[in-house]
Amino acid sequence: MSFAEDLVKAILTEFVTWLILLWVPALAAAVPTCGASLSAAAPVTEVKAAQTTAKTTRKVNKLRELLQKVLDWLRSCSRSSPRRRWASRSRRSRRRTRAQTSSRRPWATRA
Repeated sequence: MSFAEDLVKAILTEFVTWLILLWVPALAAAVPTCGASLSAAAPVTEVKAAQTTAKTTRKVNKLRELLQKVLDWLRSCSRSSPRRRWASRSRRSRRRTRAQTSSRRPWATRA
């Protein structure tokens, strides 16, 4: 989980750095441009914020999916010992056999 935290921190650090590089000159030029530099910086900031949010969401979702797969795999390993796996397979095959035979011979009665 520290990897996910570091990833989000890195993306946010990149975004804040970009904001500083954009807004400091825009604020410095606000007086001579009568606020036009601020008007130009605001929509660009909104677009960059949306892009950063989408990027962060994609990365976190990929990581969540990977962790879910690992968790499912660990659960499947802990639930089934070799003996249990054999027993569940044989039950499944018996069920499948009954279903297949009854579907092939509709006139046959079920046991």
